[in-house]
This record gives sequence, C-alpha cells and structure tokens, in this order.
Amino acid sequence: MGIEEVMKRHLGQGAKLRLKREDGTYDEIVIKPLTVEYLPEFWQLIARLGQVSDLERVKPLEILQSFDKEAIELAVKLIKVSLRRSYGKLDEKLLNEFVASHFMELLIKLFEANVPKEVEIPEIKTR
Repeated sequence: MGIEEVMKRHLGQGAKLRLKREDGTYDEIVIKPLTVEYLPEFWQLIARLGQVSDLERVKPLEILQSFDKEAIELAVKLIKVSLRRSYGKLDEKLLNEFVASHFMELLIKLFEANVPKEVEIPEIKTR
C-alpha cells in the first residue's frame, strides 16, 4: 500500500446536512472540507467565534453576536467555496439564494467538515 492510498483513505468525508421537504421527507447534501489554500481564512473565521467547545451545539445567537459584516462575508465566501467543491459549478444566483436561506445550518456544517470532532479548538482571544 502506497502513501497516496493512505492519504486518500483519510481525506475528510465532509459533513451531511439534511433539509426537510414540505412532504416530510429529506434531501441530504454533503459539505466537503475546504482545500489548504482556504485554511487561513477558515481559521480567521473560527477566531471570530472565540472559544468553540462543541460545534454541534453552537447557537445561532452566539455566532451572530461574534460576527461583524466582514466575518459574515467571509463565512458566505467559504460556504460557497465548499459547496462548489462538493458539487462543481453551480448557478451563482441559485447558490446565493440557497446560502442566504440556509446560512446558519451551512455555517455549522462548514465547521463540522473542517474541524474533526477529536480536535479541541483552544480558546482564542479576539480583539
């Protein structure tokens, strides 16, 4: 077994987002992890939240209190990058509307996709 096979096997699988339809069934999308060139921006975004001890329990109000206009714009950019990575070229207008409609759910899934549960994020002082 070569190193490339090992690396491929251990690539991030992404985070699944279930969206409830009107009929009660669900659609599921996968948010793939960002690529290395976006990691500095992603960690800037994490720093805006301060300490995040449990990504599955991040409350929307906590995020909104931590984010200013720049942080929201960065979050939108990274969510769109992740969705394009997951699904290829997407209609820009549709993508913008989808991100606006599901911003909080997508943001939390972006965190889950890029920070493994085993990794504890240390407290980060902001400003």
